[in-house]
Amino acid sequence: MSKNAESITPPSKAEPLGLNWARPLLFENSDASWRYSMRGSCFLCRFHSRFYAITARHCLSDFSSDAARISGPIEGTQALQFFDVREIGLPGNGQEDCSDLAFFLIEPALADQAILDRCCLDLTYCSGEAALANETLIVVGYPWEQNSVEYENLRISTKGYAIHGRYHGTADSKHCSRLSFETLGGLNNLDGLSGSPVIAFIKSGEDSYSRRFVGVLIRGSATSRQGSYVDSARVVYFLRQFDAHLQKS
Repeated sequence: MSKNAESITPPSKAEPLGLNWARPLLFENSDASWRYSMRGSCFLCRFHSRFYAITARHCLSDFSSDAARISGPIEGTQALQFFDVREIGLPGNGQEDCSDLAFFLIEPALADQAILDRCCLDLTYCSGEAALANETLIVVGYPWEQNSVEYENLRISTKGYAIHGRYHGTADSKHCSRLSFETLGGLNNLDGLSGSPVIAFIKSGEDSYSRRFVGVLIRGSATSRQGSYVDSARVVYFLRQFDAHLQKS
């Protein structure tokens, strides 16, 4: 991974159930005095032998995908390191909510394999099944109001948040679902959570939970306590297409 001089404040313990896949989505600016901008969230995943970062496409609306910078986990205060990534375009040019996704292929040869193994959500065998009413949905990401780029001190401060909700039925847009938020963790605004993974949990024992990936958050409102996400089946559909294409190339 490439290194830069900036340092980063480690995220809070927002992942009590082992969710360490979510990352803040940064963009490098051409103006050196405003080196980075933060827009939305993303998460790291594995599909067969390849590694990806996935986010909501609208998070890239003001930036070139070449400027996207995605970091691994930071322990303590250390030089900020980014994965070597390149965007893989979605087939077609859909404008529907279910196409509000962006995929970045991570170059594993330039990354720490142990970090990828530990911090990537394995979607190889993801069933794509919808969330159930008795499951708790957890969205883990980096809301703008709790994350900042400190240009004067050359620091990026990040704080991951986990907010809980429930499945609220299918959305009007195909391949998408709705959720209602039960807790907001003190947040007044959910901007910045787009691109976060949506994980379904159900208690399977006194101190254990079963979990599965159910989608990618594309919209959320603290006022209405409602949100929507692209279903996992759609995400896996694209990953399978990418995998088949990359095997041929």
